[in-house]
Amino acid sequence: MDITTSFEITTTIDTTSAAPLSCAQLDNPYTVDGAQFGLECCTGILGGAGIANVWTDDFVSCIKACADEPSCNAAQRRPSTGICSLFSSFATTNADVDSDSCFRKEDTTTTTDIAIETAA
Repeated sequence: MDITTSFEITTTIDTTSAAPLSCAQLDNPYTVDGAQFGLECCTGILGGAGIANVWTDDFVSCIKACADEPSCNAAQRRPSTGICSLFSSFATTNADVDSDSCFRKEDTTTTTDIAIETAA
């Protein structure tokens, strides 16, 4: 007498991930890789010295692109196109519902050496 047993196993893996945070959902100031940025949602950058235009998945990736470029002091991302524009300087900003911008904050950390004499 032959006995045959068969099994069918179905596995479902959910590969969805959380949607990237929008500008308004991020901490302000926002820190990435040790660099701190002020955020201005729905704000575009006008004028200035552009460094590069790169495509990014989200605003956080645009901020990181600026943090990774030492000469970058500001960045603007247009969610409708994914284009992130990096700037070493800029002239001004304007209200723009299709832009989110970030501005590198200066490191205000100071170090002071103090000599201390102790009695023997």
